[in-house]
Parts: sequence; structure tokens; C-alpha cells
Amino acid sequence: MHVREGDTLITKEEHERRKLMQELRQKEALYRSKEPNFYWFSATSHLEHLRPENAARLIYLATFQVYDTRALMNGRKPIKSTQIADILKVSKPIAYAFLADVKEQGYITEGKDKELYLSAVFKKGRCKGNKKEYPYYKFYIETIRQLYRGTKVSEHKMLGYVFAMFPYINLNYNILCTDPYEKNIDSIIPITEYDFLINCGYNISNASRIAKRLANFSVTVYGKKYKLISFFGNGRISKS
Repeated sequence: MHVREGDTLITKEEHERRKLMQELRQKEALYRSKEPNFYWFSATSHLEHLRPENAARLIYLATFQVYDTRALMNGRKPIKSTQIADILKVSKPIAYAFLADVKEQGYITEGKDKELYLSAVFKKGRCKGNKKEYPYYKFYIETIRQLYRGTKVSEHKMLGYVFAMFPYINLNYNILCTDPYEKNIDSIIPITEYDFLINCGYNISNASRIAKRLANFSVTVYGKKYKLISFFGNGRISKS
């Protein structure tokens, strides 16, 4: 064997150790590639008891859910209550207020070592049971993350309103209506911003101001701004 100046020599044992670590990394990458790139959110829960900004943060936090469990992990480490400010990219006072809100409403529980667990309204894995009786919406993880990360902290409230609209979206015609499963366009009954706010338990005295903010609300994804909401006719809401 010819050894040149600057070459690094390793033992046979070290070579085997590196080979094993590489194989483990490859297996982990394969496992992660098979994980679903979405999670399920119960259609029966509108998060109406949460502050809108905290609803947006909770939906983002749910993207860290571990497959087939209710645990939250960032990489290989459990997410703890002390790390929420960093995970959500908010100040500590905002993080503490968020945790108090979601724990009081039962959406998150805290373990003895401060690790966090989601409630059953969020699922990552196979949905069991009757889907018509217990419907779930599919939220794509990367889309949720891009929307959240592209929104300023001061605009989390508007993003929360957008997420609250999801259960009312008719996917065939991209409009908010009373029956999102209706396929006959002539039978669709659109909802106004007032209808939406009442259904979500929000204060309608601020409806005009909120509607104006929603109409101007945009997120920045990959350096480009996108508007998410448009209104037409008598205050009816359409998704952009």
C-alpha cells in the first residue's frame, strides 16, 4: 500500500463503524421518505375556542407530530414546552400565552419531562373507523409550514382565520359555502364574512375591519407574495 503525505489512516474497526453508521443513515432516510407528507385534522373540530392566532400556531405545530403517535418531535428529540418559542418563532410571552390557551382547551397535554402531546383531533398515520361519520381533512405538512413561515407574527391572527375557513371550502368550486360537499353549482349557498364569523364564534362587530384585513392579507413563499382570500358580490368569500 502506498501512503502519500497528508493521507489519513484509520483502523479496520473504525472503517467498519463508519460503514455501519452510513447504512443506518441510509435506512433512516428511507424510513423518513416513506412517512406521509400530511396529517389528518378532525372535520368536527373548528378550533373555535382558540384565539385565531393560536389556532394558526397549533396547526403549524402539528406538522411535527410523530407517525402513529400523539408525540411532537423536532428531528430525533421530543419538543418540550420550554422550546415552543423557538419552534414557533415567537417571543417567550407569546409562546407562554399560546401554551396556556391550547392546554386549557385540551389540544395539548404536557408530560412529566415537559414533553408535549397533541389531542386526538390531529392524526398522522392511518385513519381508522367510518370516515363519513368521523371525517378528517388532509393537511399537507410542507404547505402548512410554508404558509406559517411566510406570515409575519403580527399576521398570525389572519392566518388563523384562513385556517378556520378550511371546513367550509367547496373543493369543486373553491368557494366557502354551507355545504362543502355539494357538487351542483346551482345548489351551492355561499357564506358571507358575517356567516363565517358567527359560525366560528367570533365577534361580528369587527367583521368589516377583519374582512378588509383578510382581503389584503398575503403570505410570502419562496420570495413571492400570494393573496389567499378574495370577496365578491354581497361579502361572499372565495379562496384565491
